[in-house]
Amino acid sequence: MKKTSIISALLCLAMVPSVALAGSFGPKKKSPKRIIKEPVEQVQEQKQKEEAPKSFVLSDPAKQLSGEWTITRLKNKKVTCEERPFLNFETSSHRLYGNNGCNVINGKFKLDGNGITFHDVITTSRECSHSSNSRGILKALSETQSLTIEEKDGIEYLHLLAKNSHVLITLVRKNYDFACGAWTVTDIDGEPTLSQEVRLIIDTDQMKVHGNTGCNVINGDIVLDYDRNNGIQFENIISTRKMGLNINRETALLIALEETVAMRHSSKNSIELIDKKGNVVAKLSRLELTKK
Repeated sequence: MKKTSIISALLCLAMVPSVALAGSFGPKKKSPKRIIKEPVEQVQEQKQKEEAPKSFVLSDPAKQLSGEWTITRLKNKKVTCEERPFLNFETSSHRLYGNNGCNVINGKFKLDGNGITFHDVITTSRECSHSSNSRGILKALSETQSLTIEEKDGIEYLHLLAKNSHVLITLVRKNYDFACGAWTVTDIDGEPTLSQEVRLIIDTDQMKVHGNTGCNVINGDIVLDYDRNNGIQFENIISTRKMGLNINRETALLIALEETVAMRHSSKNSIELIDKKGNVVAKLSRLELTKK
């Protein structure tokens, strides 16, 4: 054996302990935690089971279909109209009336199990804005062939379907009548107003709000949010410019209206305005107006 080979072998053997020691006492790397994920299909299936609404057939049309439904979606897109679009079904006479968001609707319908068709539908001739879905609603009614009704979280949904079973119109049975009328604002953000002059008039049919801050008159628009329980928003609030002693209270009321996303019917004659965090931003007590 050559000297060079012996020397190389001895050097390799000498390095073995140092490598072993480095492995034993050197810095240890933390092994990554093992994350166990459920199969995507399993998660989706579980989510669908939790969120699946309850569907049912029309065993009693007079009870299940009759009454007023608010139009919320047109071909799965949120409806934007000048007025609240709705349909009212009178199953005893097979008559239909309502509003397409701009004009009054009248017509007839034929019901056969889950099959439904509309005919002799006429409307008033008011000119609508280009951004309105009113024309699309009328076209969708002419294409409707069947319907389904679902219930989820205590809210009923009516779907009008085309011949290919695609959803044309989605309607919700949700009544905002409890909020309509004149109200005295008794509390703003936890502070009593101590005045009967702070008032609001809520009109969910005309989608308008009017009021008096005790100093100035206010006017604005209402937007109903059907994706939220009793969802409502007050927008485009304008106020007269009269200066008063209670300007801070007026500012607080305007902020409360701006922050409102829902209402809560706290008692027969009172409601609460709720912000997105669930806080009560204002309390209202029904004001009975008397004719002079």
